[in-house]
Amino acid sequence: MVDNSIDEAMAGFAKNISVTVNTDGSVTVEDDGRGIPVETPRTAVQGNGPRDVHARRRDVRPEVRRQFEKGAYQTSGGLHGVGVTVVNFLSQWCEVEVYRDGHVYQQEYERGIPTGPVKKIGATKKRGTKTTFKPDATVFQVTKYVFDTLYKRLQELPS
Repeated sequence: MVDNSIDEAMAGFAKNISVTVNTDGSVTVEDDGRGIPVETPRTAVQGNGPRDVHARRRDVRPEVRRQFEKGAYQTSGGLHGVGVTVVNFLSQWCEVEVYRDGHVYQQEYERGIPTGPVKKIGATKKRGTKTTFKPDATVFQVTKYVFDTLYKRLQELPS
């Protein structure tokens, strides 16, 4: 998930990325990039919302194709949105907030399944994407994070 935010920064669309390990064992990753698309692509209209829209970060819009062709994403380890979908499905729950075009959009999931449609929940001057997830203890034997390991890994990522 962090890699997706780094991709957004490396392409010149985000300046700040925040990673927070919350007291309940969940993790929040937030950036101030463009915010994942929430307009009405066919997959989102069919009720899959940000889960598929996250995966669409690797979509075929002309500006995205140009970023790949120019090598903007050559040094990050991201899977261009696919990783977010995987995290969602491996999480007990996941909540995505998108700050885009003056609005806040939200969708929640349980074990990768949307609990409802994408909702427009307010107005904002912010932009970006905030994803909070809690690893699923039925999938992972250990769901407790080791701060030193996370810190070291985050320091190794491109900045």
